[in-house]
Amino acid sequence: MFYEYAMEPSVISTWERARYFLGAFGPWKGRFLAQYPRRWKRMVYEGLACADIEKKRIEERLAALDGRVFSRRSSAEYDGTVPWIDNAMVEHRRVPFRAILAEGGTGGGVVHPDEVDEQCELWRVETGHLVPRAAAAFVAMVDLLLRASTRVVLVDPYFRADQNDKAQPLVAFCRAIEGQGKDVEVHFSDEPRGYDPCMRDAQRALPRLLPPGTAVTLRCWKHRTGGPRLHNRYLLTDIGGVKFGDGIELGDPGHEDHLSILDEPSRARLWDQYTGPAPAFDEAGAPQTFVGRTGGRR
Repeated sequence: MFYEYAMEPSVISTWERARYFLGAFGPWKGRFLAQYPRRWKRMVYEGLACADIEKKRIEERLAALDGRVFSRRSSAEYDGTVPWIDNAMVEHRRVPFRAILAEGGTGGGVVHPDEVDEQCELWRVETGHLVPRAAAAFVAMVDLLLRASTRVVLVDPYFRADQNDKAQPLVAFCRAIEGQGKDVEVHFSDEPRGYDPCMRDAQRALPRLLPPGTAVTLRCWKHRTGGPRLHNRYLLTDIGGVKFGDGIELGDPGHEDHLSILDEPSRARLWDQYTGPAPAFDEAGAPQTFVGRTGGRR
């Protein structure tokens, strides 16, 4: 659902290529552009050899590029004394990219930019997937989004920390980003169980379920007359989002759910409704934070 690509800086050599490729990335499209190396944009600038007017247009497009299109790889090394493609192939062997877009050669995960279109298997991205209702399957679909984000918000009106089918996906998401210092929240409705019972359940269950030291904040909302319904299920982050067709919960063998990437206007609106300065719902009570304790169940 979300894929990471490496692109040789020299690929951005004309305005037509810049317009196509730079417009093709973003979590709302399911594609991340690896910031490899960290000075990738500077390398593009330095390599431009087109006419001044075209060069200026490319520079402006790069300067305006939304920073959320980039993924940043931890522990990635780069040797400036050897060509970019050689570095990329070494990094590809360490942690594979979906594909490497490069001028030189094809095969082995390398795709020439002139071969890229929606018929290219390594370029084509499905923005929706039917997946087994299993925690590992959910994580596999959103792992790259989780790693690229700073704040993670699960919206499930009927979340219950004391019910394994609802708690285990949250635990799996937390394990995927364990030790990365990201903020994790769960937003749910006060109906039908109510704020106090749900928070008591969370106090009993979450500290022994969450990875040690991992903090999760629960926020309980009430529907506001004239406001939106607190009904659908989402995984929202500060850079992207996914809608769950049924629920963020485990199912029996053979059960599936449909996950779909949110377009950016919808994600931004939902993000504002739940996390903005003027939420679209009323608080049923104060948010509470729960921390996984050492020795809890793994």
